[in-house]
Amino acid sequence: MLERILVALDSPETNEPLVTTAIALAKPTHARLLLLHALPLEKDETSEDEGHVCLDSSDYTSENHLEWQRCQIDDLEKLRLIYIAVKAAGIFADIAQPIGDPGQRICQIARQWGADLIVMGKKNSSDTDQATLGSVSRYVTNHAFCSTVVMQNQPCDQVVAKDFAMAMAT
Repeated sequence: MLERILVALDSPETNEPLVTTAIALAKPTHARLLLLHALPLEKDETSEDEGHVCLDSSDYTSENHLEWQRCQIDDLEKLRLIYIAVKAAGIFADIAQPIGDPGQRICQIARQWGADLIVMGKKNSSDTDQATLGSVSRYVTNHAFCSTVVMQNQPCDQVVAKDFAMAMAT
């Protein structure tokens, strides 16, 4: 039985399908969710979202540090909005915003928190390359101690997706 589901969130474009799927999985068993977004300390050269890179330690300046702090605050606000939507769906949840390597932090926190399942997306959704996982999802599926669901960017339940969209709008 699922009691604790860690939802590893990434970019705003992929959060809704992950959250709606996690809500659908949590409802039957009244599982608790942990909404987690790991903040990397270094630039991810494979990242398509240049605005989401938090801090490159090789080019540290006070201006970069301020940008990293803004990124941290923006991401925390996104987590809070998702938390409100999850609560509106009747699911208990917590949020976490660890700093460090995303794959390692997801696995570490899943173990510490006692997750029964990790739900996460993958960045590469190309139809011609379906077998390829992104570097974070590949790391987590290979190192997590619990089951991991890596999903495409499609909500599993349209009713839950509608509830999520309505809660996010308020």
